[in-house]
Amino acid sequence: MSEGARTAVATLRHRNEAGDWVAQAVVAIAADQALFIPGSLPCGECGPCRRALISGCVAQRDWLADQSLGPNLELPGDLPERFTYAFDPNQLAPRLAVWADLVAPLLEAMGRSGLGPGDISYWIGTSPQTVLAAILAAGRGSKALLVGPDHLNAALTSLAEGDDASARFVGWNNLDKEAVAMAEASPGGFLERQVFVLGDDALAWSAAVHLLAPGTTLVGFGGLPAIAGLPPDARVFTLGAKYNPDFVPEALAALAQNPTLLRACAHLEQSGVYSVWPDSA
Repeated sequence: MSEGARTAVATLRHRNEAGDWVAQAVVAIAADQALFIPGSLPCGECGPCRRALISGCVAQRDWLADQSLGPNLELPGDLPERFTYAFDPNQLAPRLAVWADLVAPLLEAMGRSGLGPGDISYWIGTSPQTVLAAILAAGRGSKALLVGPDHLNAALTSLAEGDDASARFVGWNNLDKEAVAMAEASPGGFLERQVFVLGDDALAWSAAVHLLAPGTTLVGFGGLPAIAGLPPDARVFTLGAKYNPDFVPEALAALAQNPTLLRACAHLEQSGVYSVWPDSA
């Protein structure tokens, strides 16, 4: 770890099951360098780590688990430099950079699914984090559709602020019609699609099942229920709380370059799902 990086200057927090705020990522300043550090680090030695499957690490080090929050949060001196990520604080403020901890796993999911510019992606869920995911995908060139309840549409509309390249909202009741229309507009009436489900909401998974078709890639964040009738060539995988921190530099760059993405992060904080220390006030 770089000399002098001992105290956090910004911390991303979420609430645990008891309702207490828990730190999950920090930014520290060392000399003229800002460093983003995930709160959970891969061991680098287990089988998955040796095979470069870092998000499957079986011995993650949750070094923030026993730390108190606030200006006295001390960073251990033995944190591996391999997993501390430098960025320019003049381009991205530390309290904005901590959101890389949410953006990086989404980028990993897009990379593993093969989502590219021009590809159709459905982002299904009921939480504000689904809005963040759809905006991120749209910013990377995907034809991203946000699927969920109407309050997500209101959030997307206010966050996009006329951004023509942003995601498009599709309500629960219009999903089938939208999917048919997109398939009819594609060559041969066949449309390869990628479906991402955030959370375990029953309505979200019901919507995902309606979208399954040959060539579907289905990604579940946090788990995957038993689904009958999967197309034989469907690609299915899940992502949990762990992620490959090598996606952090790309996440930091996305935050620095995409104002709509930053507004989506601010919306998550305003909704009380996450908080950033120090407060912006």
